[in-house]
Amino acid sequence: MTTKNPQIAIVGAGLAGLSAAAAAGRAGATVTVYEATKAAGGRARTHAKDGYRFNLGPHALYPGAAAVLRDLGVEIPGSTPNVAGLAYAGGKLHRLPASAWTLLTTGLLNPLDKAEFVRVMSGLRNGEWHDRTVRDWVESVTGRETVRDLLFAVLRLATYINAPDDLSAGAALAQFASGTDVIYVDGGWQTLTRQLEAKVLEAGGMFVHGSHIEAVVARGGRVQVASHGRAETYDAVVVTGSPGGAKKVLGSAASAAVQRSAHDAVDARASVLDLGLDRLPRPRRRFGIGIDSPLYLSVHSGVARQLAPAGGATVNLARYVPAGEAVDPGVAEATLLDWADTAQPGWRDHEVTRRFFPELTVINAVPLARHGGLPGRPKSDESGLPGVFIAGDWVGPTGLIADCATASGVAAGEAAATW
Repeated sequence: MTTKNPQIAIVGAGLAGLSAAAAAGRAGATVTVYEATKAAGGRARTHAKDGYRFNLGPHALYPGAAAVLRDLGVEIPGSTPNVAGLAYAGGKLHRLPASAWTLLTTGLLNPLDKAEFVRVMSGLRNGEWHDRTVRDWVESVTGRETVRDLLFAVLRLATYINAPDDLSAGAALAQFASGTDVIYVDGGWQTLTRQLEAKVLEAGGMFVHGSHIEAVVARGGRVQVASHGRAETYDAVVVTGSPGGAKKVLGSAASAAVQRSAHDAVDARASVLDLGLDRLPRPRRRFGIGIDSPLYLSVHSGVARQLAPAGGATVNLARYVPAGEAVDPGVAEATLLDWADTAQPGWRDHEVTRRFFPELTVINAVPLARHGGLPGRPKSDESGLPGVFIAGDWVGPTGLIADCATASGVAAGEAAATW
């Protein structure tokens, strides 16, 4: 069904939903975006506190999402971070081997480890590893324990995922390969989502906030969206969010691909501590990761503008939660505070504000090796209902996190507009 001015509904105003709405509006559709919360953006929101701006967990924009957003007309102010930093292993800080010089001078690796690491990194391939796990790949390329720990660490960093027994190695290696030109966005990711919102409104679209969608039903060649006891009818609908959420609103009509994704979903989570400091006590220590522990630290304000007052700093710390782990909030906070003490001793004397999240969802469903990795994920047109399309960080063959959300969003939005 193709009409001159199709009426399209988008369920969810996260990054996938906003991308879908902007793409559909650009294609000539009139778009209504239903969002359960009071604000658009989903996990791409930015929060201002005491003069500091924090994203919802550490965020880096990878080239895939950047290309999609630019194609939608979004300007991306920001800079690429220098990954030279700290490697934390065995209770000690070392130089992270991110260049020839730091590899040569780091105390993290002995000479045999260094030679092995160079050999592995020079022979990276990802295409044949879609149906094998990260652990399969790491254990196949080296038997040296410290090199294995380092490989697990850099893949955690690239993917935000701590699920080596589930995550497709092909997906992880592809994400790692694309990570050399990431961007820390000036002003936080709200800089991006606000532009997407504006694109939707400029095209004649509208947002309905506080709307919990209960069901999406195909009927009479069109699609009904039920919310709060009422049903609105559209030419096509895009459902975004988690696979479990999609399965719920699609009901018994959900495709086998959606049902499998919901049933088998392994999410990625992180414990997060954000610090707003009036001064960075160790100004050269702006980045670090744990090698034998799943830790992360980055001073995003040292790269992106408009995140901290003049002279101040935002320090973003995280622990990548292992798949299946039940998080103890007290232990998680203590771990991150200890990590801050190690990497930035004296920070407590400069604290202005802080935020702590015991666990944040980073990815709703990681690409599983047992499902065939990226090629095995559901496609945007595999909802199970005619005229209904799906989008999110678990849909389509393209990338992880925002790369996937934006690509699947645009694919679904364009398909809905031309249905």
